[in-house]
Parts: sequence; C-alpha cells; structure tokens
Amino acid sequence: MRVVVGAAAALAAAVGPAWAQGAGATIQAFGLVGTWSSDCAHPDGYRMIFAVPGKGAPTRTVITSNGAKTTTTKAEILGASRLGSTGLVIEARVTGGDRDGGPLPASALLGLDQSFEKAGPNVLYVKGHDPMRLERCGK
Repeated sequence: MRVVVGAAAALAAAVGPAWAQGAGATIQAFGLVGTWSSDCAHPDGYRMIFAVPGKGAPTRTVITSNGAKTTTTKAEILGASRLGSTGLVIEARVTGGDRDGGPLPASALLGLDQSFEKAGPNVLYVKGHDPMRLERCGK
C-alpha cells in the first residue's frame, strides 16, 4: 500500500511541472505571450499579461482599473490545449493579487478555465460569460 501511495505522489510531482512546461510551449506557439488590453493607449480598463518564465509554470496577470480602483489577479497556468487553428483554452489557478492594496475576495481565489480565439496576430477574443475583444500592446 505504501508503495502505491508513494508511486502516486511521485507521479503527481513529476506530471505537474511537465504539464506546466507543456502549457508554456502551447501558449507561446499560440502567440499569447505578452500584454493584451481593451485599449493599449489608456492605463484604465482591462489588461491581461501572459508570461512564460524560464522556470516554473506560465502565468496570467489580469489588471482592471476604472481610474478610482485597481484590481490585480495573478494566476498560474496549469494546462493549455489548442481548439482548432484559432482557439485555445487554459486551466489556471489564482495564486494572489489585490484590490487597491487590500485582499481579493474569496470568490476571486478559485481555479478557472478560460477560452480564447485569435483573429490575426494582434486581436484576441476572450470567450465565456463576459466575452471581450483585446488587442496586443507593443506590437
């Protein structure tokens, strides 16, 4: 019994980093790495930043601001899968963030799946219950 539990734990530890590395390669190939915004010329609004560090899982940071309040949500991307030639879905886990320097509400600290569709190299549609069009900043 101990051998089975130990083997399962070792497999989980090994698969976790491999899955994250695969996600990094997938989001890089999709062209998701970088900053995407509802309006790159203005600091207010919605920004989504994807990064693939040399070590560790890829990350997604979302910054929303209405000029008076800013919310930052940081997430680790656990997996990514292509959906045809123009689509992608990511699985992420929120790892932190803040709302104007204070803590995020508990409802913001859940895992999430998010789908995207690209319409060319510089236009990204976020799919789901709150769909939006984003443009790549710093083209």
